[in-house]
Amino acid sequence: MEESPFIQLKSPYNSYVEEEKWDEYIYALCEEGLAWWFEMDTPAIMSHLMPLKEIASDTRQFPARILFLSEAAKQSIPLDSMDKFYRLFMSTGDYEAACAGVGAGIASIWDSGNNYHRYDSWYGRIKELIDIKEKVSPLAVSSLYGFKALVELTGYGNVQQALDSHKSLREWAEKAGSTSLRVFYSAAASYSLLWMGRLSEADIILSDAGILCDRPDTSMICKIYFQTTLGLFHTVNGNPDMGERALMEIINLPFFEMLPPPAYFLGYGHLLHALSHNGNSEAVERIAEKVRARAIPEQNYFHYSYLHFNLGIAYLGINRPHRALLHSDEAIDRGRLSESPIAAQMPALLHGQALSDLGRDSAALKYFLDWIQRWKESGFLLLASAGALEVANLYEKIGMPDQARQYLDMASSLMPEGEKIPQLHRTKEFVSQLEHSLFHSEEEVDVIGSFENSPVRIRAFGNMRIEIGNTVIYDRRWRGGRTRLLLKALIVSGGTKVSYERLADTLWPDIEGDRAEQNLKVALSRLRRLGCSKGEEPIQWIAVKNKKVSLVRPLCAVDSIVFREAVKKAVKDEADISLLMNTLDLYRDDFLALDSSEPWIAGHRELLREIFIKGVLALSGLCMKAGRIEDSIPYLHRAVDKDPLHEEVYVYLMRSYMETYPSKAVQIFNQAKETLKRELDIEPGPSLLSAAREAGIAE
Repeated sequence: MEESPFIQLKSPYNSYVEEEKWDEYIYALCEEGLAWWFEMDTPAIMSHLMPLKEIASDTRQFPARILFLSEAAKQSIPLDSMDKFYRLFMSTGDYEAACAGVGAGIASIWDSGNNYHRYDSWYGRIKELIDIKEKVSPLAVSSLYGFKALVELTGYGNVQQALDSHKSLREWAEKAGSTSLRVFYSAAASYSLLWMGRLSEADIILSDAGILCDRPDTSMICKIYFQTTLGLFHTVNGNPDMGERALMEIINLPFFEMLPPPAYFLGYGHLLHALSHNGNSEAVERIAEKVRARAIPEQNYFHYSYLHFNLGIAYLGINRPHRALLHSDEAIDRGRLSESPIAAQMPALLHGQALSDLGRDSAALKYFLDWIQRWKESGFLLLASAGALEVANLYEKIGMPDQARQYLDMASSLMPEGEKIPQLHRTKEFVSQLEHSLFHSEEEVDVIGSFENSPVRIRAFGNMRIEIGNTVIYDRRWRGGRTRLLLKALIVSGGTKVSYERLADTLWPDIEGDRAEQNLKVALSRLRRLGCSKGEEPIQWIAVKNKKVSLVRPLCAVDSIVFREAVKKAVKDEADISLLMNTLDLYRDDFLALDSSEPWIAGHRELLREIFIKGVLALSGLCMKAGRIEDSIPYLHRAVDKDPLHEEVYVYLMRSYMETYPSKAVQIFNQAKETLKRELDIEPGPSLLSAAREAGIAE
């Protein structure tokens, strides 16, 4: 990609300047400058306007087209000026320039990010000019359809109508022979196709346009719009790393900070989207500060909404749903101020996901059921499908599998034929885990079911959650710090016959024995009554005998303890595949994922992660023997996510793909090689290289 948008004077303009033929220069620029405007080549306009400053004087009057170009090429286009120019051009019959004036007026409103009701009068003007399209050039008509689509999408929220206009844009761009507008079509149409769930069509259009981007007659601004859409496409399609790389290509350009608001905000906005999906919260906050510095003073509500949306995704990805909810609320609020109906579409999905992750299941369910209908009506089927997936997950959580299966089917049916269910803002395994929990064989030993039948259920994977009958206590809302830490210490110690001495030393290391023991007794008394109202008799789920504390089975079940014991037994006995899969499904996230308060918690977290990976490798081996390789692949991907430096996991994953998807095996090897080099500065070891040779990769 070029390094600068500023260009030398084209021929014959350089000759006109040397020979001081200013009348010829101005006449040529009046004609060609409009073509540059239609093709979004504002750098060319700016470069060719500069020499005119040398001859500007009180006595020289420049033509209206030159004055228009001077205003329309500004970073922030003045709307009032565009209105005056449009009226002037229409009154003088200069319909070609009027087309440019309409486009600049709409661009001014789009750039501002607010008061999108102002589109209405300009949209009427576009339709009037399209009615007389035989009086203007094909290039002008193509540009009109582009701005028509922009209003239909961002002003009216009609994605199908916008796509139809984009197709007309391409038709007239081809008649005009405009490479730039053909590239812009690919960016704009693919954006609409993404939200309609038609990712395969978007992929084809973007791939074809990639060739045109390399041509010298493609304007830099159109290339930038193409690259921003390409980055978003990769992210939505499950490849945020590729999305990040595509976007960094343009953001690293030396002139990027000087771009007009749409290109600037879309570039950074889509980069935030990619970083958010990768959970890179530090990079997200760093870029967010840069975007805030420009969006807030300009009151650019549309892009400020997008900023909060992406911040929310980042917090959702690092298991901070409350923060994600706050950002989704702000995104929806800022979106309303912009008056763009699509500004609320994307953060609405995030809002429901945050409610779900907070355990506010009924509120999340009600919210999603309302929004699924709205997304369907507006044509945003990607979001509708993602919403139906979330509803399926909610129904599965609250023990309504039939309804969950119904909405999982809906999530699939909402997507066009051949498209996968989207996993927006979720891990790669989200769908596979849900499908497995809903469609496992009735003959399987239901490890999860036995856990669910216990009167006291403690979920320690992810955020700790204690369920005592119908009462739910969340880690973050539990005020008794030492009582809460006591329960965590019991879990880490195995939950059976844990000595007073061990617990006291763990919780009160700096207090003498008798005082520490007394503190322990008080904490145990409080823990026994957890979830009980005044006067209510507690369930006897904690037992003390000979100064040793146990969590009583089967009254109390802890997912991490059940998981550890079940994996050990399953691996030792070479259990059936379904039982091992059910056991591994208990590992929903890392042990007490957000608790960094004690080193012994972190140590146990690492131990359970190792056990999970050991179980996954055992599962993969069983699946290979049974000819059910595909069953282990989602678990292997989860293992890579949990330990991206574990070479043996990559080896098993490569071999799982070799027969059915050999190119994927190559991709996995390259991922492993790149990760090992980046994180440890080492090359792949013998086992990985051996697998690479099996996959046909030359050393």
